[in-house]
Amino acid sequence: MWPAYFDRSLPRRLGRRVPKEFAIENPDVNSILAACRKLGIECRSEDGLYPRTWYRHRGKVIAVFEGKKIVLIKLIAKALLELQGRVPTS
Repeated sequence: MWPAYFDRSLPRRLGRRVPKEFAIENPDVNSILAACRKLGIECRSEDGLYPRTWYRHRGKVIAVFEGKKIVLIKLIAKALLELQGRVPTS
């Protein structure tokens, strides 16, 4: 998972994959790792540049998940909101 997937400031054409109501400001690898751990998902971080926002060096998270990637992205987005103290609407 790239932090761009959850970045509220990015439009979808630059990599955001969740609706704005599920996105957060300035996500980083550590917050995504914390969300994965909260969900009980095995994960680790790696260096890397997201191709659409290559000028932002943020790294990425590799997660072990049996299922579709979009389902995992939505689960992590909701967990990120909960970690920030916001309640997901759906």
